[in-house]
Amino acid sequence: MDGKDVGIDMKFLAVLIMSFFFFGCMNEPKRDPVMRNPDPVKFVPSDGYHNYRGEFDDLNNRFFREHFQWDSTDVLLVLDHGFYADDYYVGKISIKEPGVHVYKIFTMESGDLAQYEVKFETCVLKYVTENESVLQDKCHKKRVISDALYSKMMSFLSGEKASIIGGPRECPGALHMFLHDSTKYFYFDMIAPKCFDDNVKKDPRISEYVGFYNEMAALLIADFDECRWDNFGNREKIIRECGKFNWRWREKYPDLVK
Repeated sequence: MDGKDVGIDMKFLAVLIMSFFFFGCMNEPKRDPVMRNPDPVKFVPSDGYHNYRGEFDDLNNRFFREHFQWDSTDVLLVLDHGFYADDYYVGKISIKEPGVHVYKIFTMESGDLAQYEVKFETCVLKYVTENESVLQDKCHKKRVISDALYSKMMSFLSGEKASIIGGPRECPGALHMFLHDSTKYFYFDMIAPKCFDDNVKKDPRISEYVGFYNEMAALLIADFDECRWDNFGNREKIIRECGKFNWRWREKYPDLVK
């Protein structure tokens, strides 16, 4: 066999391998992306599975006055409510005053679309926070929590109730609660009911958990429709100043991005 024959055989072998790969992928059954690699959903002791620091850092970057502290005796709440990392809400219930301060950690245009992700996100953050009074008006709300819901919340936080963790990794939604009473840390973590598997749905405790989750979600997420990065009175300025770091914006806003 000469060199030409070897070259032909190698090309034929490469084509054959690619054909197997191509038709194998075509024949693979399609799977719901939400159900890939699900972890078992289970009741576990409430001892702080969630890391709160990322949400509090994002909140402090957007609301410079707030500076949430870990060592506070206040109850701190985090509700993840979507696929985007920034689409969540932080609540603070103080023992010094009635009510709940709720902040929406508003989604900025995704840095994943940018050529220079860090520069782009830093630039957008700089300008979305320059109108602080508008930001506070649209993204910070003071709510009233009923005595019944407050008592229910404390029963879940006291250690009487287990957390619920696990579920499909791509299924968005979770409620996290944190309290430090000067002597001990208390936590509660619960994935969204839409992420439950059939096994946990059969548990006799589940209706109480679902009812509590829905009440807390209703308390935290209402009336934030206007809290968006492009709704603080300087949308064109943000696009003009930060578009140089985002190729999508250069295509979408050619009159603003030079």
